[in-house]
Amino acid sequence: LIAPVQQQALLKRHRDEVVEDVMDRMWAIWGQAIHWVLEQAAGKDAIAEQRFFVKVGEDQIALKPDRIEPLEKSLYIDVPANWMFPKDAPQFELIDFKTPKVWAILMGHKHEWEIQTNIYAWALRKIGINVTRIRIECLLKDWDFTESLRDSRYPPEKVFVIKDVPMWQDNTVESYVKLRIHEHKTARQLPDDQLPPCDMSERWASPDEYAVRKKGGKNALPGGKGFISVEQANIFARSKEYATEVEFRPGLSRRCFGSGDYKGCPVRQFCKQFKTLPAPKDRSIVSQTEF
Repeated sequence: LIAPVQQQALLKRHRDEVVEDVMDRMWAIWGQAIHWVLEQAAGKDAIAEQRFFVKVGEDQIALKPDRIEPLEKSLYIDVPANWMFPKDAPQFELIDFKTPKVWAILMGHKHEWEIQTNIYAWALRKIGINVTRIRIECLLKDWDFTESLRDSRYPPEKVFVIKDVPMWQDNTVESYVKLRIHEHKTARQLPDDQLPPCDMSERWASPDEYAVRKKGGKNALPGGKGFISVEQANIFARSKEYATEVEFRPGLSRRCFGSGDYKGCPVRQFCKQFKTLPAPKDRSIVSQTEF
């Protein structure tokens, strides 16, 4: 439901034409194995990996939450006055397990996780399970101890927990779900070249930016990246009492072109939008300051 409309439509139409190397499924299999182990470890009062179906108008959506656990009363929240359950009704926490790479945390690719888990929580409330908290636990498959010591932004542990994911209002979630159902159904009637384009967040896209580092260094200085113009970067560089260089860091649509061992969107050869995206560029030094 939350996947890009264009990508999903192309996958359904060209599924028999998509070729995937079996080795590219390695991490998917690893993720499935992790989920299986965690399912076996669920407590006796937990609901783990159970499929539910919820009616939305004339349509039906399916969901399979990783785990639902009853909350201790000390962790109950004060529900709003218009909450669909009585104030003393048992409360539950929805727990979702992810197996991303570290860059997914560093780049902030968590909004779609927030959407997904809020849809689950809303759907579960509709069928009588009073979910009042959401937690996401990320098992980082490429976590590096040395990097955790060097970079303050780097996750300090192999397991990164996103506690108390923001809870959406039920009417907000329902409106979103109905809109997405409509968009996916509409896309089925459109030819490939008229499908709605993926936006930047759906493409996991980063914009072009400039960064400042010590001359000959590898990493940006503290506060020295994210500049949208070389002029801004140069002002920052000239404020330092040592030689610096400004590096151009081109933006990239990672979901489309790929990144690391992810080879990119499986239907990009059928995608009109992909053909219009600029090819990835290399990083380059655009200016230097001497001291």
